[in-house]
Amino acid sequence: MRVFESILNNFDLVPFDVLMIAIWALLFVSMWKILGRVFFAPYLALVEARESATTGAEDSAATVRASAEQVRQTYADRLGQARVQAVTQRLAVVSEAKLKAAKILEIAEGDAQETLRAARWETAQKIDALRTEAFRDADRMAEQITQKLLKPVRPATAGQSLN
Repeated sequence: MRVFESILNNFDLVPFDVLMIAIWALLFVSMWKILGRVFFAPYLALVEARESATTGAEDSAATVRASAEQVRQTYADRLGQARVQAVTQRLAVVSEAKLKAAKILEIAEGDAQETLRAARWETAQKIDALRTEAFRDADRMAEQITQKLLKPVRPATAGQSLN
């Protein structure tokens, strides 16, 4: 007990203080247990629920984000397919229009060639007719000149002119 009293003297304590320390330690532990059940446990449960809700919300947000990315990718793929299909259809329409234009041009060229042949034939006929007429006129004029040249000359009488 001497050791115990010397320890108490070192800390400036009396035996009654040791009893008070023990009582306060017992009160502290009992209050800790009571407050732990009444306040700390519900508070820690709320913190844990909030943490799990936050983590769950983050997981849910990540799932929604992944789903949205998948929908966006599907939309982009479909949009690309629609664009390819539209370009293909446009090219088909352009190709068909080119074929129609080529056929129309071919028909027009044929008609133009036929019209040109007809005009050339008609022109050749007119040239032949004019040439024949010119040769007839030349022959007639030559005949008239020849007749005038071959006509016997009559002596001119007084008062007559040479005609």
